[in-house]
Amino acid sequence: MPGCTLETRDWRRPHRSAQTDSPSNAPPEKVRRRPLAGLRDWLWPTWIRLGLRPRHWPQIREAIGQADYVLIGGGELLQETPCHFADHIAAIAREAARVGTPIGFLACGVEPDCTSRSRRLTTPALRQAGLITVRDDASRRNLASWAPGLDLDQVVVGSDPALLVSRAYPVRADEGREGIGVNVVAYESVSRRREIRVDSDRFCEWYLEVIRSMRRIPGHPVILFSNGAPPDASFAAKLHGILDDPSVILVDRPRSVNAFVPVVRECRAVVAARLHTTITAVSYGVPCLATAWSPKFDAFYFQMNRSERLFRLGESPANHIAEAMRSVLSRSAHEGLDAKCVASAYAHLEAFQKLLT
Repeated sequence: MPGCTLETRDWRRPHRSAQTDSPSNAPPEKVRRRPLAGLRDWLWPTWIRLGLRPRHWPQIREAIGQADYVLIGGGELLQETPCHFADHIAAIAREAARVGTPIGFLACGVEPDCTSRSRRLTTPALRQAGLITVRDDASRRNLASWAPGLDLDQVVVGSDPALLVSRAYPVRADEGREGIGVNVVAYESVSRRREIRVDSDRFCEWYLEVIRSMRRIPGHPVILFSNGAPPDASFAAKLHGILDDPSVILVDRPRSVNAFVPVVRECRAVVAARLHTTITAVSYGVPCLATAWSPKFDAFYFQMNRSERLFRLGESPANHIAEAMRSVLSRSAHEGLDAKCVASAYAHLEAFQKLLT
C-alpha cells in the first residue's frame, strides 16, 4: 500500500535503548514509523497488541494520536477471557474517538458467548469501526451477540491471514524429513472451555497415549513442541520427562515466528492442538491432524474441506489418531494449498486497501 506507514511497537515490553539493549528509565522515544514493506510486515505485529498494562497507556495514547488508522485484530479476539479483551478494546476505541482516529477490526475470531458487561463494552467500539473483517462465517454470525444491531452485511469474511505465512517466511525443508510433530496445549490454557470434559490427570495421560501411539509408527521419530506459550512449553517438558524416551525429541520453546516456522516445516506431518500451528502447517503443505477444543478448529477445517482430520482434545482415542496419521503418511509428503483459500486470506488486506482509497 504505497504511502502507508506502519507502527510495530510491542507495548507489553519495556522500552530498550538501541545502543545498550538494556532497560531504560528515559521517556519513550517518539514512535518510529517505517514504510509498509510487504506481506511480512503486515503479518507480524502490525496492529496494536492487547496485552495492556497501566504503565504502557501513555505510549498507547501517543500511538493512537499519531496514527492515521488503528487496526485491532488477531486470534479469538472477541471472547470471554481472563485477559479482559473487551476492556482493552473499549479503552482503545474510546481514546481513538477522543482524538478522532478511525478504527477497524481486522481478521478477528468471534466466539458466540458474550456477557452483558462485555456487550456494553464492545458494542460502541464495533459500531465505531469503519472496517470489520472476520476469519469465518460463524464469527460474522456471532458478532450479533457482541454488538446487537450491527450491519453484518458490511462485515468482510476471509480465511485466516496466517495462511499466508509461507509467503512471508519462505523456509526450505529437508526433503528427507520424517518426524511426526506433536504440538501440545497446557491443561490450564483450556480447562475453562466447556469442550474439555476431563480432569488434568486424564488430560496428561491422554497426551502420553497419543505420543506413544505416534512413536509406534515405524520410521518416524516424534518431535514434541509448543507454539511458544510458556504454559504449553512447560507442559511439553513435563510430558517429555515422563516419557523418558530418547526417540522423542523435545524442541526448545520458540520465541519468534522465525524460530517457530522451521519446527513445523521440518515435520513430515503434525498433530496440533493450537489453531495457528495447524494453519502454519497447512500453509507450508505439511499434513496436519487437529486435536480441537474450540469451534474455531471446526470452522477452519471446514474451510479447508478437511473435516475428517479433526479430533477432540483429551477424548479421541489415541489409536484412532494414529490410524489417521498412518493414512496421512501413506500419501504425498507435500499438500498444495487451494488457490481459493489463499485468495480468501487476502480478503482482509484488500478490504483495508479499499477503505484507504
